[in-house]
Amino acid sequence: MLPPHSLTILFLLGLWTGCSGNQAEPERSYDLVAELPAAEVTSELRSIEFGKLGMRQYLVAGWSQFEHDDTVERDYVWSVGEESVVEFPLLQRRDLELVFDCRPFNFPEAPVQTISIVLNGHEVGKLKLRPWLHSYWIRLASDKLVVGTNQLRLRYGYTRRPSEVRERSSDRRPLAVAWYELRFGPGDERGTLVPQVDPEQSLLFIPFGVQVDYYLVLGPRAELRVADWAIRGVAAGGQLDVLFQEEDAEEMLLTTVRAAQRPARVPLADPARVGTPAEMREARTRLARLRLRALAPGKHPDDAGVVLFRPSIWSEKVPSPPAAAPEPAAEPARAADAPRQPNVIVYLIDALRADRLGCYGDVPSITPAIDRFAQQAILFENAIAQSSWTKASVASIMTGLWPVAHGANKRNHELSAAALTLPEILRDAGYATAGFITNPNVTAEFGFDQGFDEYADLGNETRADGVTEAVVDWLDHRRSDRQPFFLYIHTIDPHDPYDPPAEYRERYAPGVAAAVAGESGKILHDLQVGRRPVTSELVAELQALYDAEIAFNDHGFGTLMAALNERALYRDALIVLVSDHGEEFYEHDHFKHGQTLHVESLRVPLILKLPGAPAPRRISAVVQHLDILPTLVRYLDLSVPAHLVGRNLLDTVAPSPIYTYLHLDGSPWVSILDNDWKLIKRRDGDHLYGARLFQIRHDPGEVDDLAAELPLRVGYLTSRVRLKILKADYQLESEQATISEELRKSLEALGYVD
Repeated sequence: MLPPHSLTILFLLGLWTGCSGNQAEPERSYDLVAELPAAEVTSELRSIEFGKLGMRQYLVAGWSQFEHDDTVERDYVWSVGEESVVEFPLLQRRDLELVFDCRPFNFPEAPVQTISIVLNGHEVGKLKLRPWLHSYWIRLASDKLVVGTNQLRLRYGYTRRPSEVRERSSDRRPLAVAWYELRFGPGDERGTLVPQVDPEQSLLFIPFGVQVDYYLVLGPRAELRVADWAIRGVAAGGQLDVLFQEEDAEEMLLTTVRAAQRPARVPLADPARVGTPAEMREARTRLARLRLRALAPGKHPDDAGVVLFRPSIWSEKVPSPPAAAPEPAAEPARAADAPRQPNVIVYLIDALRADRLGCYGDVPSITPAIDRFAQQAILFENAIAQSSWTKASVASIMTGLWPVAHGANKRNHELSAAALTLPEILRDAGYATAGFITNPNVTAEFGFDQGFDEYADLGNETRADGVTEAVVDWLDHRRSDRQPFFLYIHTIDPHDPYDPPAEYRERYAPGVAAAVAGESGKILHDLQVGRRPVTSELVAELQALYDAEIAFNDHGFGTLMAALNERALYRDALIVLVSDHGEEFYEHDHFKHGQTLHVESLRVPLILKLPGAPAPRRISAVVQHLDILPTLVRYLDLSVPAHLVGRNLLDTVAPSPIYTYLHLDGSPWVSILDNDWKLIKRRDGDHLYGARLFQIRHDPGEVDDLAAELPLRVGYLTSRVRLKILKADYQLESEQATISEELRKSLEALGYVD
């Protein structure tokens, strides 16, 4: 809300006078007050407090994770390497005074540490550091600064690894300086200014030194309309610049609003790009950015800025192009002889990439059993996991919630007891429910037994054939063969370490020594942390071992399907084959999984067999883990929880943005896949930074990063992600699990505990 005295100013202003009411009048397409949460806000910095939420976006390269100094009760980060890089925004060119709070990395006989400071490619100073924590001052001249993003490179006189210069240290990072704070000026001001809104009065307040970017999809004849403007808190010199940029065009200044100017309408178009009226009517939507930048010279109070009354965007409505018919995933009606309450089986193969299956195009096939299963089912060619590690992904499958909503994301998180899970829904509908798991991340200790009558942790040493034996034994001894059942089966063979049975190693990885398989876990760890060089030969050996594990798991799956068939349980069962995530083999400089949100970690198999014998289908539309629960529940004619956002894959598969999330270590990653575009960013509190942008149609492997070339596309997709995170209607609290020693050992065996 705005301060009360600001409303008095606005009540004295004129009201809206713009609407003429003729039929050609554009329609309102954006309310800028309501759209503020999606906007990108840039504020001139007062300080960077290293270690605080929201600061990571400014630390570009050469920094550690946040740490805490108990001696002074302050957070800090280490520089890592010979230089570190800071970027900061500036909306007006002027001289700046920078104050650094830092200390050098000290050790016996350490030399004097020096820092060379390079601003936007120009060396502007050099500091000599004293021992321990001190403040240092340097002036940055306006002629070396730019409006926009400025870059500081901090180059160090020496770096040392603590493990080499301090006894009993195992820290191998090359450290130089511990950084506590960087202040833009000698005062004590902290934090940043942010815009504010009053939805009831439809007011938008932008403080001076703040810029708000709205990313818009506009039709023809678009214009900014504001009922009135007010400059507050300065006697003279305050202004609001209104800038506009279309994709593939230069940014232009549309108008500057000062105290004596109150324009009601600002056309949003580049005159050089405007065609004839007929051409404009034929034009489809265009991606654009509206930038509102509030500026004032000198120092001013925090409540000084620009107030806009009823700001909105209007444009002509663009007729939607003829849409392709939604892609049906199955016959519109269930088979006449299909049971009303069929048995339901979810068979999850851990760490299985879709591109390793014959039915997904891998030739020669190592998965004959899964291929046969797919020939009687619906195969989704482009299924996306909600995360790239087990706990977060399985929680999404079981709850129909994306990871930010269910909250089970980190190593010590458990699934909230408040979550409504698939087995709970089915148990309430009269199903017997049983789970057979092999991954310690989804044990009862992490809350994944919710809704199960029986939940058997078989241990991560149990292979797929052992899982099949346990499931078949349960089938043969279940209490009633009249009660429908739900089975969750989680096998782990493809998960690292890759140590397949000897027969399968000799068949699928004949050139790989047994010693490599036995040490694959250590080899993968050493590759990931840089202790072993990455060679194409070693990567190929690891991939062959991974394939051998998949082939063995395929055999176990086939054995189970045969057992179901022998017991007359296969034909009328509803069976889902899926994986929790994929696996990386250095496509983006990583191994294993839980490292990134790239395609090799997220594209998974999803194959659905309906009861009876429906015709097999292949669906090319992009689908996701969140679609599984609503699909199963709707097929069973059960009520679907209102908070679910997934689609029923047995009805239509209409295009929908896919959001994924990873918060295993360090700052979280988040991605959006929207039509042909995929954006990956990091998250620091409410801030998103470090964009990677890919056009999937031309770059399915996500190799060519277009973020620098297409900033408006990045901004638009970022605004969608920002809304997804900040405007969530349903979100559970993350809860901490108590990890027993036995569970810790199981996690350690799979590399989840160092």
